[in-house]
Amino acid sequence: MHSKPEHQQKFASITDETRRNYAGTLFTLDEGVGKVVETLSTAGLTERTLLVFISDNGGPAANGSSHGPLRGQKATTWEGGVRVSFILNWPGQLKPADHHQPVIQLDLMPTILAAAGSPVAADEKPWRRSAAIYQGRKIRCTA
Repeated sequence: MHSKPEHQQKFASITDETRRNYAGTLFTLDEGVGKVVETLSTAGLTERTLLVFISDNGGPAANGSSHGPLRGQKATTWEGGVRVSFILNWPGQLKPADHHQPVIQLDLMPTILAAAGSPVAADEKPWRRSAAIYQGRKIRCTA
């Protein structure tokens, strides 16, 4: 993973070179997402577009990732290896909120199909759980 030198320069106060490179890489990602959002806005598609950002797992410490107070990293089952950002943005449909309930990427496909008005098979019940979370409703977890 290599960031642009000008992006690394923005983080010159970070003394660890690996961490500074990682910060520059995240800045590049942020810049790219900004371009996508700007393009959607210019085209008048912001309120018709569901943006989804999710990671597959925590980052490896070797690339400069930090999990703060969480134990573990990528390839571990501790929180630092499995707890990741999961961001949904859909102006006019979803209200800004923080949720701290577990969800899983497997919920995404049926959830997106339901949001698009497409029929979802009766055995695809997970979408109901994740849809409730995204709408800010409390859910009851059962084993």
